[in-house]
Amino acid sequence: MRTEGNGHRTLRFWNIGPHYLVKSSVNNGTGALVWMKTCTGARINVYDSTFNGAPELPADKISCEDGGEPEIVYLKTDPRATGEMPPMFSSR
Repeated sequence: MRTEGNGHRTLRFWNIGPHYLVKSSVNNGTGALVWMKTCTGARINVYDSTFNGAPELPADKISCEDGGEPEIVYLKTDPRATGEMPPMFSSR
C-alpha cells in the first residue's frame, strides 16, 4: 500500500487488531499517519514499511481516541510467507 499527500488521519483503525502494514509506504505531510479509536490493547505489526520515509512510525504521528498507546511490533520476517496472515495475503 502507498499513501501520499496531506490530510487528516491517513489510516484509520476502529478495533484493536492485530493490524498489519506490509511493504507499505505511508506518507502525510500535515496530519496523523495512524488514527485508532481504541489504542489501549491494540497492536500494529509492521514489516518492510516506511512512515514519511522513516523505518518506524513516529509516536507523534499516532492519534488515539481513547488516549492510550498501541503496541507497534516491527517484524523481521514477512508475515505473508510464514502463515501469520491469512492465505489471501500470500507473498507468492
